[in-house]
Amino acid sequence: MGPMTRNVRRLLSPSTLVVVLATMVLIAAPSTGLGGARFQDIVGDVGPVLLGLVATVAAYRVSSRPDVEPGVQRAWRRLAVAFGCWWAGDLIWFVYDAVLRQHPFPSLADAAYIAFYPLGVRALLSFPSTVRRRSDWTRMGLDALTVLLCAAMGIWYLVVGPTVHSHPGPGLAMVLNIAYPVGDLLLFSGVVVNLLRRTTAMDAAFRILVGGVGALVIADVAFARLSLSGTYEGGGWPDGFWLAAWCLFFLAARAVAPASAAGPDGHPSLAGLGRSHPRRGEQRLSRLPYLAVALAYALLLLVGHRAAVYPLDGLILGAAAITALVLVRQVHMISENGRLMSRLQNLANVDPLTGLPNRRAFFEEAELLFEGPGLPGTRHSILMIDVDYFKDVNDTFGHRAGDRVLSVVAAGVKSQLRSADLVGRYGGDELVVALADCGGAAAFAVAERIRSVVAATPVVTEDGVVNITLSIGVAGAEAGEGLLPLLARADLALYDAKRAGRACVREFVPDGSVRTSR
Repeated sequence: MGPMTRNVRRLLSPSTLVVVLATMVLIAAPSTGLGGARFQDIVGDVGPVLLGLVATVAAYRVSSRPDVEPGVQRAWRRLAVAFGCWWAGDLIWFVYDAVLRQHPFPSLADAAYIAFYPLGVRALLSFPSTVRRRSDWTRMGLDALTVLLCAAMGIWYLVVGPTVHSHPGPGLAMVLNIAYPVGDLLLFSGVVVNLLRRTTAMDAAFRILVGGVGALVIADVAFARLSLSGTYEGGGWPDGFWLAAWCLFFLAARAVAPASAAGPDGHPSLAGLGRSHPRRGEQRLSRLPYLAVALAYALLLLVGHRAAVYPLDGLILGAAAITALVLVRQVHMISENGRLMSRLQNLANVDPLTGLPNRRAFFEEAELLFEGPGLPGTRHSILMIDVDYFKDVNDTFGHRAGDRVLSVVAAGVKSQLRSADLVGRYGGDELVVALADCGGAAAFAVAERIRSVVAATPVVTEDGVVNITLSIGVAGAEAGEGLLPLLARADLALYDAKRAGRACVREFVPDGSVRTSR
């Protein structure tokens, strides 16, 4: 059973469906009017306590799962601590409201709530990210500041500004009224930095987590805004967003995928998950800063339409229009440059005959694979593949037939690999494969499968049919072994396969024995 199947089953498990259904009932409860106002207040207090406990326990369980990457375990352990603080605030408030029938502000509940924000930011920033150059970090920092300034404008306009200028309160109460929106801004910054630095596609768990953070921020800002205007009533729509946030946090924890899952032959079934690391030099256009600028000007136009007078109203509109045109032009130029760079990278990195990465491109990605994080005991393997008697094919059938043979071999090799594996043209008639998190008998089984598939695929040429055989050398990484020593061992195994008569797979096992296909 693959990891995607297990994730679907986990998300559709009875316990998950019960939590989702309970959340929907709790959100809808205030509109039913059942049980009277007191009963509604108690239900509104109990709901976040129960959902918060479930989400916190789910986050902690992720941090102790052995099949989760250590970096992800660490991030979810910190999230569990942050969730625990927020849950403690809900529990304390339940005691105040339902048991003591008090509504103090400030209170111990506020201390627990406030502690959630720095802990949550720390947890979000601890999620694993890809290796980046210094210039990448500079660009990401500027993009993040652009987005955060836009968020700060909105929070200042909605909450902080009215609190400071129109609703001043006692010292500690004023500090807390400002601390909550600032905490939301910090939490939002953690999400933004994660979105900008993750060059690979986000998994489902992180998408759901971002949705939960968004629901929490909306609830906080709406509650503060409604409280300032004196229109907030217990059980209002911000409470529904808080409940939704807890539910989304729980679902995110349930959706965390295992780092790998072994198939029937031991080869981890990661097909469809894509590379876990980006190609060096690969860049993507981040649309978040441009969206932030657009939202900032939209807010300015909204406020300016209400407050600005001639000639300031027209000047604000003109400035917004000019900025929009410049942004569109810049995005168009960046996109065009990106397409040109992509074509140049393709020409520089891809072997035109086989469509495989060339030797340099393979080494760049393989180095990232061997340097990257992994589960304890993770083993990568190298396969060195040689087309038997390839010179005779060229001499007998011509170089066009030889090119056709290499293309067929490349297609056969790729058909037996996952998207997490790497393959490249090493030179001449040799190919090289890096199997991610696959060693021992599993790596040998992949090599034997490649050999069998290619042997069963004769190549039809203008001058006849060419039967292809492969010699393959296999080497599995030992603890801390780097790429170059592993390539050398795989090359020795390939030489041994040729000396043994070709058309076979050989591997020197650490115990001194030789694993062979014949």
